[in-house]
Amino acid sequence: MKKYEVEYSKIDNVYEPTGQIAETWNRAVIKTTSNRINYKKIFTAIANIDFPPRKPRLKFLSSEEVYLVNLDKKLIFHMYDDRGLDLIASDIRALRPIYDKFNHWVLDHDREKIDNMMMNIYH
Repeated sequence: MKKYEVEYSKIDNVYEPTGQIAETWNRAVIKTTSNRINYKKIFTAIANIDFPPRKPRLKFLSSEEVYLVNLDKKLIFHMYDDRGLDLIASDIRALRPIYDKFNHWVLDHDREKIDNMMMNIYH
């Protein structure tokens, strides 16, 4: 990744509707194609956040996060640590093939709600 391919910005009032600056985020956006991303290394580094001896590892503060956004499929992938991830879509039908393939990954405490949502989607 070349430095000129990364867009940096600061975001104020991320979660504060009152207008007071609650926090400022530093954001880096890299627009690229999926074949240029080493997913395995990124996911391994996120999973290793809480385990300092393990490598690779991201050196995050608790408030730092990584989101992968697929603009074509309108999907957002957010792996928060070694325990799990969130997958968000603008259209729930885009999640159906992923749900079918990785259903065994759904957390037990979310299973009923997610199963009910997915049962309303036609294959």
